[in-house]
Amino acid sequence: MSPRKVSARIDRDGYIVLRGRRPRFEFPWHAVALLAAVFFATKGVVVAARGPHFYKELPIITNDGVGRDVALWALQPDPISGSVASIFNGDFGVVGVARGI
Repeated sequence: MSPRKVSARIDRDGYIVLRGRRPRFEFPWHAVALLAAVFFATKGVVVAARGPHFYKELPIITNDGVGRDVALWALQPDPISGSVASIFNGDFGVVGVARGI
């Protein structure tokens, strides 16, 4: 939480009058960005470890509903996860861990 904001003004006598302002609600965009980064990093590591077509090997979700739609959306291939997987497969020397060697 950020410190309380104040507004300052000078009155007729030349004194500085400080008044506290009511704190505003600020949406935590940094937390949303962090969650998105962790999601794509985790998905990229899974793609690096299991291969680019791992989502086809998963058991089919049989129940219909919002949970099924969210799961299928989250498991579909995307370029961000592919980029993260290529980083883990080539640049950082994690090839042995990712491929089970």
